[in-house]
Amino acid sequence: MKFADDISQTFFFPQTKDQSLWIVKRRMGEEKLPLQIKSVVRKEGLQGVSYIEAYKQTHVQYAIGGISALNSHNIAMVLIKDMVDALRVTKDIPHLGAGSYVRLKRTLYKDDLAQIVDGVKPSLTELEKVQESADDLQKELETATVREKGHSFALADVVEEPLTLNAWELRKFFKAGDHIKILSGDNEGNTGLIVRVEPNLIVVLSNLSMNEMKIRSRDARLCAAVSTGTDSLGRFRFHDLVQRSRARKSKFSIALDRDGNRLSVKDIVKVVDGPYAAKKDNEEMKQGEIKHLYRSFAFVYMRQPTENGGIVVCKPKHLLLVGGSNNKSAPQTIMCPN
Repeated sequence: MKFADDISQTFFFPQTKDQSLWIVKRRMGEEKLPLQIKSVVRKEGLQGVSYIEAYKQTHVQYAIGGISALNSHNIAMVLIKDMVDALRVTKDIPHLGAGSYVRLKRTLYKDDLAQIVDGVKPSLTELEKVQESADDLQKELETATVREKGHSFALADVVEEPLTLNAWELRKFFKAGDHIKILSGDNEGNTGLIVRVEPNLIVVLSNLSMNEMKIRSRDARLCAAVSTGTDSLGRFRFHDLVQRSRARKSKFSIALDRDGNRLSVKDIVKVVDGPYAAKKDNEEMKQGEIKHLYRSFAFVYMRQPTENGGIVVCKPKHLLLVGGSNNKSAPQTIMCPN
């Protein structure tokens, strides 16, 4: 062991091929005069330039004064942002050619030593063996899980990772604009459009009533179909005007609105008076479609309110025909066919 230690220590001693150590004479009394520079660097491969590390330009000028190979009148300071790149050592990339020895870094033969061969004409048997090895390697790579120490991921990269989760760890995800169908609850079977998503709830605008409904996300699923509801039963349809014994036809019935305009079935009217009129000055005037005219009443369908299927009963003088004129002098009458 002592012999090995002696060899180790001798390794660091100066050798005949190392740089020599020179003694320079100085004037008496100026032995402690500092040069005030920290280092001198010559970058390999960079011609005509040396780097000197110092705090001030005057220190550099003093240190190189009298050295003819160095121009003390042409000194430029390297910017801080460029200092690292200026002294960066570029790694030489070895040139590989026929006969060069290499060590494989990846694949099945990682860390194996190999020699580059050029101009070889392999036999058919050798090619078959190489192909078989390549096929085996491909199968191994397809089934193996590769775990690299580093990674080459960057922001916005799309990645995948298999995850195993329990059902109770998941919940349905919806966003505003999705069209869904309600699977359970009071509104089962209804469809609508999601207008907003709240914690543990989704708010849906019904296709049938145009009302907002709050439901749990687990009670809904995405659906392209729109529910229409049941609008007929036997010979009667939704919004028909009926008596207990038969349906009544009011297609040709006529009435007059507040301004004397003629009203008939399917006309669009505004409610300007009565219990269904706007209660405040800044409230929008309600309007709807006349479904039936019977005696001194008009049956008007409006989206709001939704009670009774949206049908409200008004007196014709409480209505105003949309797009009608002012004919207040006309008498208020209703004409019904026999």
